[in-house]
Amino acid sequence: MKVKIMIEPTNSLGKTASWVIRDKETGQVLFETFSKAVVDAINTKRYEAVPILKYLQGLNKTKERE
Repeated sequence: MKVKIMIEPTNSLGKTASWVIRDKETGQVLFETFSKAVVDAINTKRYEAVPILKYLQGLNKTKERE
C-alpha cells in the first residue's frame, strides 16, 4: 500500500524573519533583531531597519564585484 503525505506549502519566505539595524550615515550595523516592535520604535532619522534577506543579498553583491 502506498501512502501519500500531503504537505501544505508555507509562506515563510514571504515573512521577514529579522532585521539588521544600521546607521544611515555610516552604514555601520548595530545589531540584528527579531522583534517588529523594535523595528517600529527605532529613530528612523538616524537608523534604518533592513530586512535580513535584503541585507544578506547586498553582502553577496559586494562579494561578487570583488
